[in-house]
Amino acid sequence: MNESDSLKMKSKQTRDTLVKAPKKLRENAPRSRKKNVVVGDESVKSEFPLFHVFAAFFVFCLMSLGLLFGNNLINGLFSNYPIKTVKVIGEFRFVERQKLEKVLNIYLTDNFFQVDLDSVKEKAEALPWIEQAWVKKSWPDTVELTLQERRPLASWGKGQLISERKEIFDGERIGQLDKLPTLYGADDYASLIVDRFLDMESLLSSIDLSIQTIELEERFSWRVVLREGITLVISEERCLEKLNGFVGLYQRMPELDRTDIKQVDLRYDNGLAIKWKKKNGNSDAA
Repeated sequence: MNESDSLKMKSKQTRDTLVKAPKKLRENAPRSRKKNVVVGDESVKSEFPLFHVFAAFFVFCLMSLGLLFGNNLINGLFSNYPIKTVKVIGEFRFVERQKLEKVLNIYLTDNFFQVDLDSVKEKAEALPWIEQAWVKKSWPDTVELTLQERRPLASWGKGQLISERKEIFDGERIGQLDKLPTLYGADDYASLIVDRFLDMESLLSSIDLSIQTIELEERFSWRVVLREGITLVISEERCLEKLNGFVGLYQRMPELDRTDIKQVDLRYDNGLAIKWKKKNGNSDAA
């Protein structure tokens, strides 16, 4: 056997070794456990231990009991700090304290830590005569409620009132409110009506006249009834200028003529028309 044949024999032995080795490795390798997975109609066996379910349920029960007893403990601690004093601060002419206390007591039954100040403020400002409210707590058992009452400027329409801040509201009509002037018109024009009322009242007060009612009519003209029994009809255009002209004329009139005036129409561009009273109760124009 020459050297070439010897090399061929060694090469063949090496190939045989490489082919057979993986088979031996497979035979000697540890066999894996069979899985309990069955395909088809057979079920899959769970390997999740049953005691894990009971453990999770036990933890849930402990947490629930902890929350329950913790909440009772907190409530027990808070109950030692009830609200004992409610201070109401402010000057009131129309607010009835009994009604105020009746409404607010519902919201002040909680303890010092749990009282809802925003709810107290909201409920106070919902009362007709309350314009604004401020609420604060004072340790250890006091709630201070500062109230600003609405100031009625005039009656509004039939049954309502309007404040100095031009807010329409439903307030009880106490005796002294019956003497207020009455303003009529659409709610959307409340601000304009108040402004005209104040301007006209200022001009008329210079000749000792005052407004009983003022109404903004549909055609944008004003009908003003004075307490002295005179009715003024004025268009919105240049209304203050025309009213000022009437004031000047009134100042120059004799006292007897003043008392005979029934109505003054100021809607003319130049001048005015006066309707006079007659002694027999009739009237005529001049």
